[in-house]
Amino acid sequence: MHLPTKLLKILTILIPATLFTLTLIYLYNYHDICLPHTIICSYRHIKLHPFTSTPLPPIEDATSLIPKKIWYKLTAAGLSDKSQVFDATCLNQNPHYRHEFLTELQAETYVREHYSEERRDIVEVFMLLRIPIVRADLLRYLILYKEGGVWSDLDVSCGEQYGNMNKWVPNRYKNVTGLVLGLEFDCAIVCPASRVPVSEQGRIRTQFASWMIMAAPKSPHMKVVIEDILTEVNYTASWNGVEVDELTLEMIGDVVDFSGPKRLTTSVVKSMGREMGEAINDSHFTGLKEPKLLGDVLLLPGNAFAASQNGFPKDQGPALVTHHYAGTWKNEFGGELPDP
Repeated sequence: MHLPTKLLKILTILIPATLFTLTLIYLYNYHDICLPHTIICSYRHIKLHPFTSTPLPPIEDATSLIPKKIWYKLTAAGLSDKSQVFDATCLNQNPHYRHEFLTELQAETYVREHYSEERRDIVEVFMLLRIPIVRADLLRYLILYKEGGVWSDLDVSCGEQYGNMNKWVPNRYKNVTGLVLGLEFDCAIVCPASRVPVSEQGRIRTQFASWMIMAAPKSPHMKVVIEDILTEVNYTASWNGVEVDELTLEMIGDVVDFSGPKRLTTSVVKSMGREMGEAINDSHFTGLKEPKLLGDVLLLPGNAFAASQNGFPKDQGPALVTHHYAGTWKNEFGGELPDP
């Protein structure tokens, strides 16, 4: 039986074209390549798209209070090549976590959509702020309070063997943990009592890392952080005789204290004290060798999120992440400004 000449011509064209297309699809999905003229790259089988979530459905852990979603905030310059590599180390090891990269415009939209009805004061302050790093700090707390999940800065990478976030919270704590923080500075290592001036004894000298935070929605501790930042913003504007949109980096002083990791630390410690009915101080969380639950806050040893800052201790478990200190906010404006 002979096929018609016309059909043979069609098959002659169709079969090679189909094989070529299938080959491209295979290479794209199973090899580390970037297709020309696209912004979607493949990193160890996970396509990293700066504005969408992973297509894999999340595997819900019935005992965990923390949603399986990783949040990122893009700078005005977008996602750098280095950041793509850093972020891929976390996304590759957590394929069933959704993830989202927010642009500046998307961040503003998020805050308006989620806070306009209940807290117009939050929306007003966020929209008026002109200091990029303060906006980025406030945004992470607003997102974690509203939806929870995992906040990661763009310059954070996950340990090659220890990046599975589902294993960071011990099973015995999963159903009671509402907030996970790592020690950026463990006072037992970086500020032992013998070196603390008498005038500063009793103050919180430990500091929590803010580049990686895990939280359940509606954490009361995140709410306190937000309220304290709003208070500080309005007070600082009033003190300098300016409106919120006229605040500058010079006016707010040290951004670490104003809205960064020290603010996170002091506000969370204050909130923990209220929840637990006792004064919380350095003795509650210095020298940790393993995760410790205080109220509903799980504190990880210094090596977990900040190994280099704590001298790479060998007796505190594995280093889960590394912060690479891109420092994009360290200029006179407090970060990269969006195009006018």
